Amino acid sequence: MIKASGLERQRTEIEAAYNEIESIKLKSRQLEEELYQYKCRNSELTVRMCDAESKLLTEGDKEKLKEAEKKIAELENELKKLKLEKQNLEETLRKLERERDQDVLIVRQALDDSLSQKDAMEDKYKKEFEQLRSLNSNREVQMLDDFEWKLREVERLGKKKLAETEKELTDKVRELTTKLEKAEEELSQVAHLKLCEVELKQLRTTAHEHRRNLRSVTRQLEALQVDEKILQEEVIRLRSAIDREKAQIISLQNAHKEELAEKDRKTQFKLQVQQAQLNSEWEEKLKQECAKLKCNLEKLFREEKMVAIETEKRIREHELANNRKIWEKDLDDLKQEINNYRRKLEEKEEQHKADMERARTHSDRDVLDLRRKMDKLDMQYQEKIEKLQESHDQEITVIRDEYEKKIQQYESIAQMHMGTNRTTLELVKQQMSNECEMRIEELKRSHQEELEDQWEKLQSEKEAEISQLKEEHSKALQLLDRKLEEYRRKFERSEVSTANTSNISKFFNSLMKLFHQTVTPSVKKQASMDSNLVAVYPVEEEIQANKDQRGSRENKLLGAEVPTGSQCRSTVEYELRETVEKLTKQINEDKLEIARLREQLYPKQQVQRTPQTPQQQTSHHHHHRRSRKSKSGRN
Repeated sequence: MIKASGLERQRTEIEAAYNEIESIKLKSRQLEEELYQYKCRNSELTVRMCDAESKLLTEGDKEKLKEAEKKIAELENELKKLKLEKQNLEETLRKLERERDQDVLIVRQALDDSLSQKDAMEDKYKKEFEQLRSLNSNREVQMLDDFEWKLREVERLGKKKLAETEKELTDKVRELTTKLEKAEEELSQVAHLKLCEVELKQLRTTAHEHRRNLRSVTRQLEALQVDEKILQEEVIRLRSAIDREKAQIISLQNAHKEELAEKDRKTQFKLQVQQAQLNSEWEEKLKQECAKLKCNLEKLFREEKMVAIETEKRIREHELANNRKIWEKDLDDLKQEINNYRRKLEEKEEQHKADMERARTHSDRDVLDLRRKMDKLDMQYQEKIEKLQESHDQEITVIRDEYEKKIQQYESIAQMHMGTNRTTLELVKQQMSNECEMRIEELKRSHQEELEDQWEKLQSEKEAEISQLKEEHSKALQLLDRKLEEYRRKFERSEVSTANTSNISKFFNSLMKLFHQTVTPSVKKQASMDSNLVAVYPVEEEIQANKDQRGSRENKLLGAEVPTGSQCRSTVEYELRETVEKLTKQINEDKLEIARLREQLYPKQQVQRTPQTPQQQTSHHHHHRRSRKSKSGRN
């Protein structure tokens, strides 16, 4: 709104300037016509003067001549005034034209800025919409995976409970049958009839209790089946709720776009204010800390000085105490040597004084020489400046004379070409406006074509690299399959027991399943991520999550239950582990290369990604943890 009001105001000002220019042009035309009339009158008067001079002048004619001369002088004064007015009007016209050109440039710049801002806003909103869409799709997929995993766990637990109850019932039935057989054997004995009757009664009561337990177990089975049906209904209800949430998310996205625009403006303003505050605070803190550090360093320096001086004093005192005895013996010799040294020192001091005086005299001479040289250079510099000023003044006078002559010539030419220039100016304005519009359209078309070409090139390069990586993964899988088949054949040929061979085959199958889980999901994930233009999470978080998944899977591979066997089997297992580790390393390197290529393909989209708040980061972290837990449970 502010830009539109500014543009309208500038348009009104331009229209007012055009109206003023037209009024000034009309005034200049009127003045030119008056000048032409005055020139005609002046020519007529000159002709009359010539005729009057040729004739005999009378007294009445003389008076008329004087009046004519007065009128001529008045007319000349009026001509001068009109020329001055004309010059002033021309200057005002030039100023108005300059102001008009400046206003036009400002309007064009404002239009260009508004177009660039519009394009930037459209790109930003498109990116945000794609990010939200990818987020919602990933959430839906994860929710469905979690519900499927929960259903599988419930089914597994129900099956386990059923199997346990069946085993318990079969064991109890067997025990009862054995007891009944024993009772029948004991019934054959007549002496123990009474005891057998009591035991029969007890067995009958236990049988009735077991039957009741069987009925309760069957009821529990029916209840579990009912629970399964209820869970299936809940899954259907949750899927319908997910569809409703999709519709709500689509409605929220539109509101979210408007909120984002307002928040961007507010955050930019807040960031600027906070940056200024932080800069001022940091400067004050740095000054305070520098002062504190200086004080602390000075204190430490003084303390270290005092400590060093005290230690040296103690050492010296100890040495003096030890050496006093020796010095007392050699005092006489030392006194003589001291006297000799004093004499030498005095001589050296005299020499040093003489050398110092000589050095001072030399330095004073050098200083005087330098001052003289500097004075000479100042004088030369001033002379050069004066010469340049004189030459500059002469050039200015020459240029002024030339420009005055040119101005007079241009004035005469401008009066002749005023009419033609008006029409040509209007035609040139129309042509310039048409040419500008044509150029803008051509530039837009060329820019769109270049963008489309670059986009096609990037997609072709991306698809080629993805196909190469897929081929490499497929080759690696084929090699592993061949090696596993060879190892199986070796074990089948070897003289290993059937139990060991079955355990080894189970181990190989588990290794193959885990390897396919590590390789194939990564390839599918990379293809799905490359199909989307913008990644949901940053590349570093995705790489860290992949590393965590790979570490858990490698730990599972290393911690899998290995069947016990001979030394030959242990060596084969070691070779298999080495091959699996090598292939996993190759897969990780390929994933890192894909991430690097994605960063090269879409660097701007990652830079322009909206910064996440700490709440969003924590929610993403919890979301990653839940997905990892669900995957580890499924595995």
